[in-house]
Amino acid sequence: MKSLKYSTLLFVFFFAFLFRLLMLVYAPAPQFFEKYLILGQQLLESALVAERPFSYSPIYCYFIAFCKAIFGNFTDGILWMQIFLGSLSCLFLFSIAHHLCGLKAAWGCFIVSCCYHSFVLYETTFLSDFLGMFLSVFIVWSLYWIWKKKGIICWLLPGILLGFAILQRSNYVFLAVLILPMAYFQERSFSLFLKKTALFISSLLIILFPVVLQNIWLIGEPGITVTNPGYIFYSSNNYKNVGVLYHPPHALLQKEWVLQENRRKGKEASRYTAPFQGDAEIAMEISSIIEGKPMNLKESSSFYCEYAWHYLKEYPQESLLLYLQKLWFVFHGYDAHDVISVMSHANVLKPFTPFAYWWIAPLGILGIFCSFKEWRRWIPLYLILIHQTTLMVLFYVVTRFRLPVEAMMVVFAVFALKEFYLSLKNKQLKKSLCLFTGGIFLFFLCNTMNASMKEHTRETYLDSQFSMGVQAFKSKRPVDACKHFESVLAQEDKYSQRAMDCYRYLAPLYAHLGSNIQSQKAQANANLSLEEIINALESYRAKGQMTFNQRLGLADLYNIQKQPKKAQILLEEALRIKPSHPDVRYELACLQLQNNQIAEAQKNFEIAIKNGLLFMENSLMACFYLAEIYESQNNPQKARKYYTQALRQKEIVVWYGMDEKIKGVLEKIKAKN
Repeated sequence: MKSLKYSTLLFVFFFAFLFRLLMLVYAPAPQFFEKYLILGQQLLESALVAERPFSYSPIYCYFIAFCKAIFGNFTDGILWMQIFLGSLSCLFLFSIAHHLCGLKAAWGCFIVSCCYHSFVLYETTFLSDFLGMFLSVFIVWSLYWIWKKKGIICWLLPGILLGFAILQRSNYVFLAVLILPMAYFQERSFSLFLKKTALFISSLLIILFPVVLQNIWLIGEPGITVTNPGYIFYSSNNYKNVGVLYHPPHALLQKEWVLQENRRKGKEASRYTAPFQGDAEIAMEISSIIEGKPMNLKESSSFYCEYAWHYLKEYPQESLLLYLQKLWFVFHGYDAHDVISVMSHANVLKPFTPFAYWWIAPLGILGIFCSFKEWRRWIPLYLILIHQTTLMVLFYVVTRFRLPVEAMMVVFAVFALKEFYLSLKNKQLKKSLCLFTGGIFLFFLCNTMNASMKEHTRETYLDSQFSMGVQAFKSKRPVDACKHFESVLAQEDKYSQRAMDCYRYLAPLYAHLGSNIQSQKAQANANLSLEEIINALESYRAKGQMTFNQRLGLADLYNIQKQPKKAQILLEEALRIKPSHPDVRYELACLQLQNNQIAEAQKNFEIAIKNGLLFMENSLMACFYLAEIYESQNNPQKARKYYTQALRQKEIVVWYGMDEKIKGVLEKIKAKN
């Protein structure tokens, strides 16, 4: 195959850059996410020597610092550098597609990658993930380059690139294990393999060495970032997960909210000043409170791992479904964004970036199957897919983590289209029919969901729209706020708590905008009677259309109306759907305790605690109730254990605010001790 002309490569690069530049001008991103800008500025002010261990991507912090050194406070300059690297990603994809599929397919790959929604979205946002995609594509290109050159010294390049990738996200270290066998099979010489491996690992370590050295100096331990892998593993594998996004302990979210409120009121310094408290540190604080002793990151990680393994072991059917859904979401058209500014920008970019994963994914899978006949040529792309897919299945799927997979799938997609075109051209009707029907089947598979996935993605969308509405309301942008709240109401049942909250915001907004009739209607919908809501929800239940959350909401309403038997039936139904849910078990146990079903209540309290209730607001009361049960059973040792745990939980419950009931319980426990 002929080499590409420099003029062609320059055209590809400059056209991709120009398109991204136009996106920055005509569809600018709302940059609410300032974490890396602050961390980069701090790094610059400390002469590029970290004053504390990195909690987030070190390479992106340095990238921001270098850009700030050049552009100062002109943040658009940073985005220019990001789209510069993004344009290089398009160039490398073009070159890879040319090598594997030919020139015509390469142009198709370029058109798709140039205007690809997720690529442009993350290249114009202050997040590090575009670097992960750029380095993944660069690594694939470098593997094809060294395979052609066959020079030992060439193995320095993938080592350097992988070193930078590990500094972007430390799990790239596993990619090194996958790449190294290529060094042997290139020439099948063990002595050459050892030399290549030495060069590859040496260049990788040289890149990592400055950051590792800083960590040794700061905390006495080698490492890339301050991480709590057990906490991430638990947050990816618990009762709340369906495959996308991660779900940390509720107490961590509550603590972050408290800290944010304190900063807003001036009671707390910026999150990014010493002492720094990221997710890893807060997770460590929570585990220390629950265990009743100070824990380091390693001990805290083991603590969370135990909870994750308990979930996987006790609920194998639920866990298997979770892992299958994660795999499904890796190749699913659904875009799972986990940053509010990215969610709002995604809608702005959609009209300009028509190419998206919802149709690239099915074509990409088809292309993977087509590539098996020449599988050796596609190994570098397979390695990225295997590495990224394995990690997302073990942890969780989110679009920004999936970018390297999407980049590889673009190449596979154009290959599938090429194969289909050639089958038609050569009148291979059987092959054409197989490819067409396979593509249709995969299209539906990649764009449909089961019930739990539908409910979760719907809830995520409505929560994000509601949050953006509240943000617009607080920022005094009434028109934007109305749009977001109306988006929620377009899909939400008017009898839900979220819908009524939307109406409460809309009533004054409509009045402010001069729509008094709409304001009155919103006020009326915000104050529906309990009987009306219960009747509506019961009708959904009778038709078999009730969601899990609606079931819990109806149980709460029956509790308010002092109808515990009806509430108990609903909670038992909910547990049959989600037996691992600790809060549902707690509510059921409380009702069983009221009905003098002591053995059942005791069992459910204990299961709820094992399932993660200690990370929640109700943890103190659950421990207190269990202690009283054991005390009534003349088991002072177990009673003392749970009284002690209840006192520990006070440090977590205080983040939620303590009512008189909890204060009274604490006084009782102190009196007993």
